[in-house]
Amino acid sequence: YFCCYRYLCPLYYGDYPAVMHERLGERLPKFSREEKELLRNKLDFLGLNHYTSRFIAHVPNGIDENFFYKAQEVERIVEWEGGEKIGEKAASEWLYIVPWGLRKALNYIAQKYNNLPIYVTENGMDDEENNSLPLHEILDDKLRISYFKGYLAAVAQAI
Repeated sequence: YFCCYRYLCPLYYGDYPAVMHERLGERLPKFSREEKELLRNKLDFLGLNHYTSRFIAHVPNGIDENFFYKAQEVERIVEWEGGEKIGEKAASEWLYIVPWGLRKALNYIAQKYNNLPIYVTENGMDDEENNSLPLHEILDDKLRISYFKGYLAAVAQAI
């Protein structure tokens, strides 16, 4: 939630959003009037690195030790109530394949920041290393092909 807000709101609007002021209070850095004017509406484009997405749940007294998530009163989860998974897991423990998450991010940013041009600057997935596979099987990478088809379709849907 704060991930985009903490950078984009100051650069686009000149200050942090009210929700960050409410949740972080005095811990949030303050901008002078001159700094706000210097920052406001200075973006030519946004470069977006997007690898994965998560469901989030409101957790007022969460157990996450990471201050970033604790301050937001959220917990990142990969399985929703009833067993719905966010997406297929890639090799890294944090990386799930969630093409619709990129579509939602692109749509949200376009709406919130007045159709600011967006370039997806990083995107991809990892898979398990298996040096024993023959080259023709390594090159027949169905999961990665599916990954990029899904993500490219999500970008097309966002346009």
